[in-house]
Amino acid sequence: MKALPTARATVAAALALGAALALSACGAQPGAAAIVGGRVISDHDVQTAATETNRGIPGMNTKLTSADTLVSLILAPYVLEAARNGGHGISDSQARSVLSKLPNPSDATLEFVRTQLAIQSLTQADQQSILDKLGRQKITVNPRYGTFDPARLRLNGQAEPNWIKPEATPAPPQAPAPAGQ
Repeated sequence: MKALPTARATVAAALALGAALALSACGAQPGAAAIVGGRVISDHDVQTAATETNRGIPGMNTKLTSADTLVSLILAPYVLEAARNGGHGISDSQARSVLSKLPNPSDATLEFVRTQLAIQSLTQADQQSILDKLGRQKITVNPRYGTFDPARLRLNGQAEPNWIKPEATPAPPQAPAPAGQ
C-alpha cells in the first residue's frame, strides 16, 4: 500500500517550487534577463551577444559586459524604429561588416550591433521619444544585472546573492623583528 504524502512532504515540495520560481528572477520566465513590456530578453541572448561581440569586433580595447549588452537589447526595438523612421535604418549586412572576425553571429548579436550603429544617427527628439516610450513600459530586470534606470539608460546596483560572502583580504606579511630585540 502506497502512503499518502505527509504535510511535511507537501510543504517541502511547495517550498522547492517557490524557490525555483524565485531563482528564475524574472517571475514566470525562467532564463529571462529582462522583460520589457511583455518582450522577453533571454539571459542566453545577453551572454551570447556579449561574448560574440567581444570576439567579433577587431581592435576592441574595452571588453563589453553583459550588463552593457542587456541595456542595448532593452533599447533595441525603440532605437532601431527611430533610426528607421529617420531614414537611417541599419541592416544585418551592415552589422555583419562590423563583426568581421565572426562568421556566423547570433540574431541577438546582430541586434546589439545594429542598435549601437543606429544610436549614432539619433537626434535629440529621437532620444527624448525613446525615453518617453521606455517610461511607459513595465521593465523587469533579473536582479543578477541590477535595476534598470530609464532616465539614465543604465543598470544600477548589480545585486550580489546573499550567499556569496566577500573574500577576506589577508593582512600583509609582517617582517620578522631583528634578532636581539
